[in-house]
Amino acid sequence: MSFQVPGDSDETEEIEGWLIRAKDNTGPSPLFNDIHGGPAAYALLDFDSTVHWQVLCSQGWAILALNAVGSASFGQDFNHRLAGLWGMLDMPQHLAAIASLQADGVCDERLAVCGKSYGGYLTAWTIGHTDLFKAAVVMAPVGNIETHYGTSDGGYYADPFYMATAPRFDREKARSLSPLQHIEKANTPTLFMQGKEDERCPKCQSEELFVSFMRASDSPTELVLYPDEGHGFLGEGAPACRADASQRIVNWVSQHVLSGEGTAASAVRRTKVSSV
Repeated sequence: MSFQVPGDSDETEEIEGWLIRAKDNTGPSPLFNDIHGGPAAYALLDFDSTVHWQVLCSQGWAILALNAVGSASFGQDFNHRLAGLWGMLDMPQHLAAIASLQADGVCDERLAVCGKSYGGYLTAWTIGHTDLFKAAVVMAPVGNIETHYGTSDGGYYADPFYMATAPRFDREKARSLSPLQHIEKANTPTLFMQGKEDERCPKCQSEELFVSFMRASDSPTELVLYPDEGHGFLGEGAPACRADASQRIVNWVSQHVLSGEGTAASAVRRTKVSSV
């Protein structure tokens, strides 16, 4: 389906996305906003990395998988416009699409946001800028672009390109666009998950976000590290890892979105680090 969302300057534009829900689900439903990676990619409907979608749909959720600005397959201009503007152009488009679904009665205030890789970046960026969501899942993110530049197997060439400063790497710009600079303002109960052997978005990216969030907020948070797993742990990892990760996503958003324990209602601090 298509959405009218903010574009450049004061303009609006039309973007596309998938709304997935059970056939007999007419809403309003809790909504799971799943942000794809890349950002030069698009919303995939592959079963291997979206097992949790099927479970959530069976439990009455609706899934939004949006192709916001920066996504691939919609032309080079649409793709390249996000360079140097991570979070600033695409987050408002996600929020506008959700507001549209709420106005249409598809979903209500029971909202969760989730993403892996660049989707993890934008999820972490989002919870540092809004308390709209009652739960978040951040997986294998770019959390600190400055350290990602030197620790990722592709950071030395990808980060200058995505910051629109290639061949130079602008550290000041990298810091300004890093979720780490805003995560201490977040109040959303957040689950971090990461493959310990990830070379694309190394575990230090999740660790920096988790520690900063944990020390600044009383909201529930957990960090889960999967031994011997890399960047593709959710869809390509060992069967036990994939099953565990999918179940954790379902459990986390169900607990914090459906239990009425939203962002500000958490009276007991719960922090956990586990290596599965």
